[in-house]
Amino acid sequence: MIIALLGNPGKKYEDTKHNAAWIVSEAWSLEWKENKYAESIEAEHYAMTFIKPQTFMNESGRSVAWYLSKQNQKPQDVVVVYDDVDLPVGSIRVSFNRGSGGHNGIKSIEQALGTSAFTRIRIGVARKNEEGNALLPESRRDFVLASFSQDDKKEIESLSDKVMKIIKTIQKDGVEKAMNEFN
Repeated sequence: MIIALLGNPGKKYEDTKHNAAWIVSEAWSLEWKENKYAESIEAEHYAMTFIKPQTFMNESGRSVAWYLSKQNQKPQDVVVVYDDVDLPVGSIRVSFNRGSGGHNGIKSIEQALGTSAFTRIRIGVARKNEEGNALLPESRRDFVLASFSQDDKKEIESLSDKVMKIIKTIQKDGVEKAMNEFN
């Protein structure tokens, strides 16, 4: 199984909303190795490869497709973890074979793989209204490239254990079970 954590490389983007998946993964204390198109770690005891594409968000598909072919796996073996401006900060949704929702990283992966038949773990990054629902930004691009507030970053960091639990559930029991348990 390949776990693709989407984000943008470089200090400039470190704490931005587009890097929510990378922020979540910091608590896992993985020792990343630089490889072609991505930093990666093969967690053999979990039978998983974690990758952080270094191609920038809009070209994430190049990294994912390269690792997929390198490990002779299918698109169904890919789990993509990424930010979602349509969900309130701190919320998580699991889905399979769904559209891009306008997310350029997902569009890139769909184009590179020739399918949308892969699993997604979406991390909410939108501000909340009084009812706790997502407030959609006027400019999605500007919003996802902006840094988190300190409170919102702490909320994203607190999702680390839950995201790993979702990944393990997908691997052990399948995506349907994960959707039923965590959505």
